[in-house]
Amino acid sequence: MSSQASPPRRHHCDDPSKCYYCRRKSSRLAAGQCITCSNPLAPGNRNYCANHVDKNKRRNRTNSERRSELGQCRDCRSPTAPGRSYCEPCLHRRSESQRRRRERKKEEKQPRQATGMGPSNHAHDSDATYGYNMSQPTHPSQPTHSYRPIYTSGETSNEAYAGPSAGTGRQRSSHHVQNSNQYELQGGNYYGTKGNAHHNVQNEAQHETDDDRVYANVLLLRDYCNNNP
Repeated sequence: MSSQASPPRRHHCDDPSKCYYCRRKSSRLAAGQCITCSNPLAPGNRNYCANHVDKNKRRNRTNSERRSELGQCRDCRSPTAPGRSYCEPCLHRRSESQRRRRERKKEEKQPRQATGMGPSNHAHDSDATYGYNMSQPTHPSQPTHSYRPIYTSGETSNEAYAGPSAGTGRQRSSHHVQNSNQYELQGGNYYGTKGNAHHNVQNEAQHETDDDRVYANVLLLRDYCNNNP
């Protein structure tokens, strides 16, 4: 046999710099040629031309059918699992690969959603009006609760919730009531995005009731902040 004869399909080499097959393969790939016949590579394939891609597919299909008839795994020729075409290790490997593929497709299909306040938006803008999310009621008849501090630029949380000596609670919390009204009118979001659908249909009477409820919550929060600096 000639020293330049084609080696077996599974090639193993200890010194690629001296191996004829390895040097020929590297030179053809560098020139964009098939490693077998020097034809241009097939689109999307890094080793073979279109002709050899088809030949390899037919050969692999024939070998797979032959192994299946002999009760061998289609991938590694090991005994197959009962009632299956692959052995247990190959079945596990294929199932893991399919699971990762499904997860990747699911992540790609999911639209990007807002992650809330971050370094690039309102949370770290010194000129922005700070408004933290409040828990949303599931129905207009259920009260909104768990209000969190809301204060404008240049005003600290302690100033926003000053004690009785700084003036009446109604005066100190006027901007809170105004912001809360804006919260209700804009559908449950201070920044104008679409919120709970029930808020969009509230009438004027509901707004007046909400004003009283918001004012009561603001007074409670003011007392809490004064007692827990």
